[in-house]
Amino acid sequence: MKVNKLSKRFGDQVLFKDLNLDLGEKGLVAFIGRSGSGKSTFLSLLSGNLKPDEGEVYYGNTSLQKCTLKELRLLRKNDFGFLYQNHNLLEEETAFENAAIPLRIQGLKESEIKKTLSPLFKTFNIEDLEDKPVSFLSGGEKARVSLIRVLAKKPNVIFADEPTGSLDKENTQIVMESLKKASQDSLVLLVTHETKYVREFADSYYDLEKQEGKITPIKSLKKKGDSQENKWWFLSLLKGKRMKNSTFFSTLGACFIAYLSLFITLSFQNSSQEILTEESRNTLLYSQASISKEHVISYENSPLSLIQSTRPNLDELKSYLPKEMQIKENFSFFFPPNTAFKVNGFPHQEASFYPIYDFSLKDGFENLLIAGDLPYAETFDYLIINEDFAEILPSNPFDQYIDISVSCGIEFEGIHDNFSFTKRFKIAAIIKEFPFLGVPRAYYSYQAFVSFLKEISLPNLSSLYKENINILSFLSFLPDDSPYHSDSWNLYAPTTDLRKTLFHLAKENNPFVVRSEAYELANGFSSLTNSFSSLCMPFVIFEILATMFIVAILLLSSFLKKRREAAILYGEGSSFLSLFLLYSSPGVLGSFFAFFLSLFLSLPVSFFLSSYLETQVGIGNLFRVPLTSYLGVPYFLPILSFFISLLLPMLSALFPLRISLRNNLSEELKEE
Repeated sequence: MKVNKLSKRFGDQVLFKDLNLDLGEKGLVAFIGRSGSGKSTFLSLLSGNLKPDEGEVYYGNTSLQKCTLKELRLLRKNDFGFLYQNHNLLEEETAFENAAIPLRIQGLKESEIKKTLSPLFKTFNIEDLEDKPVSFLSGGEKARVSLIRVLAKKPNVIFADEPTGSLDKENTQIVMESLKKASQDSLVLLVTHETKYVREFADSYYDLEKQEGKITPIKSLKKKGDSQENKWWFLSLLKGKRMKNSTFFSTLGACFIAYLSLFITLSFQNSSQEILTEESRNTLLYSQASISKEHVISYENSPLSLIQSTRPNLDELKSYLPKEMQIKENFSFFFPPNTAFKVNGFPHQEASFYPIYDFSLKDGFENLLIAGDLPYAETFDYLIINEDFAEILPSNPFDQYIDISVSCGIEFEGIHDNFSFTKRFKIAAIIKEFPFLGVPRAYYSYQAFVSFLKEISLPNLSSLYKENINILSFLSFLPDDSPYHSDSWNLYAPTTDLRKTLFHLAKENNPFVVRSEAYELANGFSSLTNSFSSLCMPFVIFEILATMFIVAILLLSSFLKKRREAAILYGEGSSFLSLFLLYSSPGVLGSFFAFFLSLFLSLPVSFFLSSYLETQVGIGNLFRVPLTSYLGVPYFLPILSFFISLLLPMLSALFPLRISLRNNLSEELKEE
């Protein structure tokens, strides 16, 4: 590729004038320059994406300026590859589909595309992300997908426009090494402001300057010598005689309170979400839900509207839900969840009664059982209760009888009938559920209840139709919108994966409304803990800012007592950095020790708080300091807190020192 007498200006500003370059056929050629020097513009001129005012860019013997639009398109299709700072990926498509775009444009078969891309995904260690939408990838992962897209088509020229500008060090290294390897067979034209990587990887590089629109070729760049600032840093810390004990211990106390508050707040924030994930599944409600459809009824000339719930069409539901999901009749009209009951013949407070599909407690529910034995068959004679239900019973739950009476009127085609039953239950087993809100719950077998309903006849309707009419046959006569059907179906999820699906459907509620008490319970707990965390975090942030202010005052006070000494050092040519390290060392050491002390004590403090709350609300481990992992990042909290412990006193010292040097030290130096 060659450049012949290239010129480009924007208004009165001349970017390039009469440029002549021979860039060769292979190798990595870099163009460096500060922001605004025209790097991206120059790359656009080289690639034919931007027309120069004068001159030409040659690719082989072809002048890009004389190419038709079709010829330029063919060059981009077969010969040119582009690597962008912002990746320019299709966010809704998968990583594989993004990488396959140029190959599909070239007309490769699916088998050839797979054969080309799979090794590249494996090379860049993202083979498990092939089917993941790009919108879910990190910046580094997007950069690798973008690289794969370029390398897969094996272009003759790669135009790389600040490809590492938004990447961390690790991903920058990956990109540069890949471009260097590609430059063995292709010409890689790179624009960047990162001279460090240019020196390491580029075969040749040029400096873009605005002076008269010229480009300066660079044969070598001086590498910076090793900085001595780190030595000054450690030396200043070792000078204990520079520290004032009052400053050190005051900083230690202020920072200790701030850091400990931060650790405890984050431990609650982290643990509450972990507890929610773990405990929200520890209830039999997790395996069931109801599903309905809602219609909004609006009234003319009224701001009010009503929401009507109806039972969806069964065929429509079957096409929407996984086929293994159990869709069953909702009998809540005949056995309401909140039903009064008696214990050994004496009336008792209300509790909630829920049907579970069976008594097996399989697929993750085995660990809930804490006392008793599960019924050996599906029977309507036994209940499974939770601990909260057991606590409201007067004595040993297994010695108690639970009596329930239900009665309701039924009317059909002008015939009135009565449905009623009285049932005595024994308690078979006690389970430990997520104790949030402490609701007493009892569970009976849905299958057994269906068999029980078959045995209850409706005498008046049976007499009319001259056949035995029970509840099930009665319901079969009725349309879906009958109130006896309820306005929903019951859903039962027999496996762990289906329960997760059910929980997810309760979040979406589209196009049907799925009501899951397990989800409502989890959502309520999440809202409560998030509200508490939201209240605590501003307090912690305020406390840290107040600590910075206190440390700044302490350090400024300490510095002003030694300002003459500082003035002499300053007059002798001591750097601002040296004074800064000397000045901030008491605060840095105090903050540093406060970090380790608060980190060490946060463990017993969090244990004490967790134990106390477990005795009060029944939920344990609400405070767990996330030392090993936070937000999915290993050792994030200790590392972040460590840097905060260093930066807080340094930032607190920086501004007072600047002000003090400007306003006071120069006068003090004159006096000396």
